[in-house]
Amino acid sequence: MPKSDNYKKDPYAKNTEKIPLWLKLGFTFLFIVTIPSNIFNYSAVNLLWFCDIAIIIAFLGLKSSLLISMSALAWVAPQLVWQVDYFFHLLSGKRLFGFSDYMFGPNLSVFSKIGSLFHVWMPYMLLYTLRIVRYNRWALVVQTLTACIALLLSFLLTKDMFGPAGNLNKVYGLSDTKPQAWVAPWLWLVVVLAYCFFCIYLPMHFLFARLFRKKGYSRAQSVKSGQLLTNHSLASLISKGFVNNNNYLQ
Repeated sequence: MPKSDNYKKDPYAKNTEKIPLWLKLGFTFLFIVTIPSNIFNYSAVNLLWFCDIAIIIAFLGLKSSLLISMSALAWVAPQLVWQVDYFFHLLSGKRLFGFSDYMFGPNLSVFSKIGSLFHVWMPYMLLYTLRIVRYNRWALVVQTLTACIALLLSFLLTKDMFGPAGNLNKVYGLSDTKPQAWVAPWLWLVVVLAYCFFCIYLPMHFLFARLFRKKGYSRAQSVKSGQLLTNHSLASLISKGFVNNNNYLQ
């Protein structure tokens, strides 16, 4: 398909070509170092952690504004909170939220701790990339569906919170030592998904839509372009290679 035709269907295509080489290399390095390490040190199930999914989506989305937008939507805010928790613990010696406690424990190797520092610089890479490609509003819908699938698999593929993947995406409760007993397990998954949607995805969606709106591209055009997504299942799009080609997902 000629580039001109591709631009008509994907108004973000020109922007993805503006991503600098050093940024592409940064995401590629993060993917190569982090993902194989997690599989080797833990298990493939460990890749269901939201942070690992964000890395995979960002790496695969270097030619897709939708995937970059999904990664930023899901993980910029949590990583910034992680940074506050980590640096507070590092400088004061006291825990704040507990999100980064594993970085100060004896069970994690030095290499793994260094690798986990991607939480410090990844959100800024995502924000800079988003500034280039602009925010795709369909990220809210697709990321919510992705989170739903990830939470369900996190629960089905782990027996309890004491396996190699731990309390994967908090599907067993807020505590990492004792499962929650407040509600039924399936209802807890709904609670976690609702928290992700209303407390993370939706606020960041409105913020990104305001800060990184596509220049010269109206909301009506965005809705018209996004209607193509509702006419095709994500599975069929992937099988036809449209995710990478950026033809119909934007």
